[in-house]
Amino acid sequence: MNFSQQLGAHLHQFYFGQSLIGINLKKLLENVDYQMANRSIYSQNTIAFWVCHISYNLELTLNVFRGGIITDEDEKFYVEILAVNSEQGWQSLLTKIFSQARELVFEVERLEQENLIKDFADLRYGNIFRNIVRLLEQGYYYRGYIVSTKRIIEQKEKYANARAFTFVAFPPVVSINQ
Repeated sequence: MNFSQQLGAHLHQFYFGQSLIGINLKKLLENVDYQMANRSIYSQNTIAFWVCHISYNLELTLNVFRGGIITDEDEKFYVEILAVNSEQGWQSLLTKIFSQARELVFEVERLEQENLIKDFADLRYGNIFRNIVRLLEQGYYYRGYIVSTKRIIEQKEKYANARAFTFVAFPPVVSINQ
């Protein structure tokens, strides 16, 4: 297996396969509906926000692989977030992101070794290898937020129907002066 194929395999593991650090993105998002995806916890970004970020980064990278250039498409990113306002919109986003991921894995695996050190669209963005690594690093970073947010939501839902849930950090203080 050459280096491009190894890099492609790493991308595949992040999105679809078993990785060394746990669950892949597709499995993680399997039982997330659009309501959970849009639920904000403690004023943090939503799962939908992080998934849209991943999609945006994938789309930018694929655009360069297709011969395009990097442009300022922030408006497109925010329009995508607003489109996640129904189950259909959420499922459409998930279908899109995993389709993009499959295409990127294919593109990376077929890269010639010497092309990995070529400029990524422009000299200021570094080389292709560095940008694939950046995509993975950001993906794992975003995935961490998705995992945390999902766990908090699941815990809140678990205890929502309980009569009372109290957390005692320390045992009560007992006075020795009687």
